Amino acid sequence: MTLIAAMRINEIPIILGDLLISRETMGDSPPNVSIPSRHQVNSFLGRNSELQIVGLSQKVNIIAENFCLAWTGRKYQARSLIRHLHEQCRGRRVTVRQFSELLDQYPADQMSDLQCIAYLYDVETRGFWTKERMMPMFSLDGLEGVQVGGSGTERFIQTIESIMEGNIEGEYTSLEESLGRVMSFTSMAFGNQVMNGEGIEKGWGGGFEVAYLHGQYFEKLSDVMYLFWTVEELNDGVLAIEGFPQFIKSSYQGDRLRILVCDWSPDSGVDRLYVVDPLFDIDKSVPVEIPNTDYKWLINFFYCKPSTNLHGFAAAVNRFGSGYRPIQIEVKTDRYEIKYSTEFIENLFKQVIGSK
Repeated sequence: MTLIAAMRINEIPIILGDLLISRETMGDSPPNVSIPSRHQVNSFLGRNSELQIVGLSQKVNIIAENFCLAWTGRKYQARSLIRHLHEQCRGRRVTVRQFSELLDQYPADQMSDLQCIAYLYDVETRGFWTKERMMPMFSLDGLEGVQVGGSGTERFIQTIESIMEGNIEGEYTSLEESLGRVMSFTSMAFGNQVMNGEGIEKGWGGGFEVAYLHGQYFEKLSDVMYLFWTVEELNDGVLAIEGFPQFIKSSYQGDRLRILVCDWSPDSGVDRLYVVDPLFDIDKSVPVEIPNTDYKWLINFFYCKPSTNLHGFAAAVNRFGSGYRPIQIEVKTDRYEIKYSTEFIENLFKQVIGSK
């Protein structure tokens, strides 16, 4: 169970995928698993849950510099397919003919429980080529080339308008604006899961990756900082915004995704580092570095308590340039210090609520 999707915004192909790996409950004790959006996740689900969370995996894999594939289904089948493709494509640009042959000639019985989205950029024609397995392409709410699959499909379609209507502030190019639109969905899905666990019971989430075409090459979105806020209405009608005791930084070290969760809440209160690898073989001899607290993208997720009579949640996606960082996180010996302007947070909240 999972969530993968692809679409074209401003003629730029963008592919997203979650990280969660789950299985049906088998009558045994659930494994002790922690994920970025929920510590001790199987305890959260409870013993009567129909599924168990067993780990994390990259669902979006850059096979070659111009070839990207996302998958949902059986992990062992996906691993075999992606390792085969990566070995065949390693170190070279894939042609349209090779792209078609590699996917058409792969044994169908070894993909019986897979759904896939594959994108190729061809330099000669300056065009995109796609292939799919059981994931037809369609248009939806102004988006072209939409493909979606997995147990999170319903959630994706329900909130698809957020991709085009999301609030994006700061300095950005056309590419960054397109990425910000997609992140308006992933940030709300991820923020809701952090705050109330939404989606875990259906086996999707844990975190998200976003791959996109940058010039002639596929890249993944990196250096994303997530901050969380609760909003409560006081007796005099004034809204009180309070920081949630957690921040999350997502970044890459080579092909390895690193997610740093810094948590000082009473029920968790522990820092956690997750390293999520692609399905093809990589060199794991290089030590994993702890991500720093700088960022290129800043996500502020606001959870409105029921007493506010406002929209239940909202997210602001910001891309800042020129070294400007309105929120700074400093690492001290025994704590973190988050420095920000109260006016900035209040104005940000008014902007995202006003866009609803």
